[in-house]
Amino acid sequence: MAKISRQEILRIAWLSRIALKEHEIDYMGGQLDEVISYAHRVCDTAADVTVVMHKNVNLFREDVAIQTDAQAIVAEAPKKIQNYFVVPIVIEKE
Repeated sequence: MAKISRQEILRIAWLSRIALKEHEIDYMGGQLDEVISYAHRVCDTAADVTVVMHKNVNLFREDVAIQTDAQAIVAEAPKKIQNYFVVPIVIEKE
């Protein structure tokens, strides 16, 4: 893997608002090289892993949309306005 150049280290330090002394530049380059090589190892390992994505499936019954009467459902609500449920405010206004 290619080492990070001195200009790249200084640019990263500048973008990060980190003041590096002259003797810290080489040390920081070594540290950044280790981080990048670790990231490459993680990517290489992750490339070999296959993740099976399953959609949530109900195994006990078939999911079927059932037509219901909205009035009957809203009638069970503790608070309602017209055909809407009234829910408590959970986000405070400033």
